Amino acid sequence: MRQDGQKGVRRFALHWLIGSLILMSFVLHAQEAGEVQSPSPSEFAFPGSTLVHSHRSGDVETYKLVLSPVESAARELQIDKFLRLPARFARETWEMPRNATLDEVQSYLQRRFKERGFTTLFNCSGRDCGRSNLWANYIWQLRVLYGPNTSQFYLAMQHEAKRLLATLYVVERGNRRIYASLDIVEPVDMPQFETVSGIASELRESGHVRLAGTLPSSAWLRGLDLELNEAIRETLAPVAEELRLLSGERIYVVCHLYGPDSTEAQLDASHRWASLLAAELTIEGGPELVAFGVGPLSPLADEVGASRVELVLPD
Repeated sequence: MRQDGQKGVRRFALHWLIGSLILMSFVLHAQEAGEVQSPSPSEFAFPGSTLVHSHRSGDVETYKLVLSPVESAARELQIDKFLRLPARFARETWEMPRNATLDEVQSYLQRRFKERGFTTLFNCSGRDCGRSNLWANYIWQLRVLYGPNTSQFYLAMQHEAKRLLATLYVVERGNRRIYASLDIVEPVDMPQFETVSGIASELRESGHVRLAGTLPSSAWLRGLDLELNEAIRETLAPVAEELRLLSGERIYVVCHLYGPDSTEAQLDASHRWASLLAAELTIEGGPELVAFGVGPLSPLADEVGASRVELVLPD
């Protein structure tokens, strides 16, 4: 009886070992085929941040992927470019540690996504994103994300190899607290995105176009950082390629800066920043690019104090 019991134990152990090896082979095969689990939003969290909201969709839902600023007209939401996609998604929203700055958070999160193989589809910052209250209440549906229009940042990305999308919204509220919300999206069918931004045609038609996501960081303005960061370089790379369509033209890179410094200091800073952007946009076969800094001397009637960068093609 004792020997029979020992044989039964050995037989059970052998079956368990064989079953484990078979299961492991399935797992390894799935990984080799690329069937790996999607990253969690928490894998991108800023160090020391606190989770304040999370959501995981169970079944497939309709996800709205925003690819342009969010505005309103006649009390109606106005988004020029967006996609409605059947997808599953995971969302996490964090509050940043009190010693973090908006620039630090933005740069860290962009760097993390680049390291993981994501590429930019659309990004904007400040007033170029539109109205923060619309992003908070209608896009993210989280009131905690409402802040000044000048202190927001949005980034839409794709990971072609893993067939994933991601969207990120960062805002510094009036009380100086910074929040970031991130979605990792698994679409049922990966959409095909246009790679041409239409900047060349818009320049031909209107003579000017605003370059979203290209304003200097506060670190650069304070003299702590003298170069363009990687996020801005990535934003400018496809623009430079498209400007080849305007070879032979002279295009002005115009920088408008507003702040507490003297007019002379802002004129100098705007010219230096425009020069960096013009140099980055200059490639063989492209147009002639001329840097022009106007500081605070050319405000818009409806956006007084709005820093911005524009490309201008004179008649």
